Amino acid sequence: MKERIKNNNFANYDLIKRKSHLSLEFDAGCLWSRQNVSKDVDIEKCMLDVNKEVANYDTKKLGKIKYFECTLIYNVPLIEQIKEQKRSLNKSDYHEVEITNDQQVHMLFVIMYDQKSSTLIILNDLVDYLDTVCLLSEKIDGIKKIKFVLSGLGGGFLENETDNEYIQKDLENKDWEDWILDIKSEMKKASPSINEADLDINLLKDFRKNINSNIKIEFEDLEKDELKILKENKII
Repeated sequence: MKERIKNNNFANYDLIKRKSHLSLEFDAGCLWSRQNVSKDVDIEKCMLDVNKEVANYDTKKLGKIKYFECTLIYNVPLIEQIKEQKRSLNKSDYHEVEITNDQQVHMLFVIMYDQKSSTLIILNDLVDYLDTVCLLSEKIDGIKKIKFVLSGLGGGFLENETDNEYIQKDLENKDWEDWILDIKSEMKKASPSINEADLDINLLKDFRKNINSNIKIEFEDLEKDELKILKENKII
């Protein structure tokens, strides 16, 4: 059964919690009217609720999770709608545009469990929330792999965009950025000591220690030198 959760911290979300199933879908609003939306901040806020719901999921009553998904839903105006508001309104009066077709509704998949491949797929952005990912992995049935990916909005007219230019420039969200794991540069910055807790490499080392040793960790779009560093640190 779907339950609408009112949320003063960020956005209301639809929660489905039943036997072997847990999903959260956040209504993240309009990427135009909200003004200077930060992907990082939105993820930070939604992960507070994800952590709460994962912690409250009782595997003794509901069984281990076979379906898990966390998504943020954004409305994205067309360029013509933006230009019209810029022509006729002051910036303080910009408002949410009318959604005229399904291609204006976009999804950001933050976490998704692919049961077919037994893989928990998570955004690189979640490197700061690995305690929640670890807790979730303990409650998933048959998990074999956790995969870090770099991914943008999907399901709408921006799905095939290779960068965030439309979001950053046309929609004026300059703080909207993807988190790119840069293991090699971090190792250089940390030289001669790599004991800084907030470096991605150290967060990942702790993550590797805390999750089941049988779970593989995989990374998308990393350079060979970075993969070598991860292997040397026994993360992959």
